[in-house]
Amino acid sequence: MCGFRRAGVLILVLLLPLMGCGAFFNAHVLGINRRHSADEFNRATIESFLSQHQCGKAWDIIWPSVRVGEPEATALLGAYMDKGVLRPPARVDNADQNRRSSLMLQFKAYGHGLPENDARLRERLSSSEVQQPQGSQLEMCLRKANKSLEAAYSCSNEAEALGVIDGFMKFYMDSEDASDRSRVAQCGGS
Repeated sequence: MCGFRRAGVLILVLLLPLMGCGAFFNAHVLGINRRHSADEFNRATIESFLSQHQCGKAWDIIWPSVRVGEPEATALLGAYMDKGVLRPPARVDNADQNRRSSLMLQFKAYGHGLPENDARLRERLSSSEVQQPQGSQLEMCLRKANKSLEAAYSCSNEAEALGVIDGFMKFYMDSEDASDRSRVAQCGGS
């Protein structure tokens, strides 16, 4: 019995360093993947494609970053959709749906230290673009959230419950369904 206990301790002593190496390796690989993902999102390249009316290529650059929740890419896509510069592949020419989706993306990016996005979201909520008093109620919710991601998330859920925005999952599924290339992202009013 004593021999089994010593063998167990010996195995544990030998495995601990290997487990530590595995954790280091996983953290290192995840760090590389995260940096690689961030490097793929390049605003200048996206804007260059948009200026050349190559919205499919712009979408191919921005969507992978939005899909994984990168705040800057999410806010940027929200702004492009809000301005009518870029429409995702799954979208028909439905201004109301695009506006609701762009608002949802701005909610999703809220509170990540993007002052331009946060100010634009609050401005949109207090404007006639969003049905009142729901918009003002949501703007007040964000004000109370005071940059807390958890509180801003609950404001986003409230916006969805009030019917001001659609959920990200629906947007995601619509966009992923279009990834078979039967539909491509569109520029402006095209």
